[in-house]
Amino acid sequence: MDELNERELVAKVNEAVETMKERDEPGSGSTRMVGAKKLKNGSVLYELNSTKAAKWLRKERKAFVESFGGTSIVKEWVVSVIVEYVPILHNPDALAEGHRIETDSGLDRDTLISSRWIKPLQRRTRGQRMAHLMACFKTLESTNQAIRDGLIIAGKRVWGRRMKKEPKRCLKCQILNTSHFAAGCSSQETCGTCGEEHHTAECMEDNQEKCRCANCKVLGNALWDRTCPKFMQAARKLEERDLESTYKFFPTDELWTWEQDGDAGTQWNSGGGGEEVEAQQGRRWNTGTIASRGEWPSGPADGAAGEWDPLPTAQGE
Repeated sequence: MDELNERELVAKVNEAVETMKERDEPGSGSTRMVGAKKLKNGSVLYELNSTKAAKWLRKERKAFVESFGGTSIVKEWVVSVIVEYVPILHNPDALAEGHRIETDSGLDRDTLISSRWIKPLQRRTRGQRMAHLMACFKTLESTNQAIRDGLIIAGKRVWGRRMKKEPKRCLKCQILNTSHFAAGCSSQETCGTCGEEHHTAECMEDNQEKCRCANCKVLGNALWDRTCPKFMQAARKLEERDLESTYKFFPTDELWTWEQDGDAGTQWNSGGGGEEVEAQQGRRWNTGTIASRGEWPSGPADGAAGEWDPLPTAQGE
């Protein structure tokens, strides 16, 4: 599929849909693909002609794969949000916890696919009681509900927000807004935690006061800290070019999901608990699924929550 353009990709996948119609698959009706987007990892994101068609295809995934053929893998688009100030009593690995959250929060069954802590457990401060969570949902409706109404986790109502696109950064030299990646970087290895000349994963420094950002050179400020002045400046410039960053929810057919925030400025928080802050959300929406020969493309990567977090910055599409 690498050599096919978008029009050819749409035509190819619609052949599979037509095959399903010939088999009289229930609900196939007017279902068809209308758009395709080739992703950097070799996957293809398809857009269907309606939300109803997308829901139907979710149910008929197995039949679609058989019709599409080849070595393709079809996976749903998972919607991820950041949930802030969650009690650390929550156990993301327990299946019963997910069902309890759905029940207590009024979500449809099996719409919360997974949740995980953003900051590694060993990076928590002594006495920390709250932390940020990454929650993945199956539908836009449940995602928007989590943003609008919040979630009940470990007996506390907490709030979800959309993740922000973040400036690209070379994971070797740590330079922001660079045009190269670590594999093609000829500069000296620089640690993203202490700023010394070694790989970030090899750093043993766990005292934030001794961290030093390789970009702003401020002591006590790690490079991956969202309060880094250089990072905040680059993030604001990125947001100014992203007109979709003013949307609070994931727009759907519901008019309230098209709400825009009055202040589109990004607010980054370096703490793992404390007073809740409002953060503006970006906008990304699609009614389709993905047909891929490889793995499902990741959404914004770890570290988008703004906690004291050494993981890579978010990548947007």
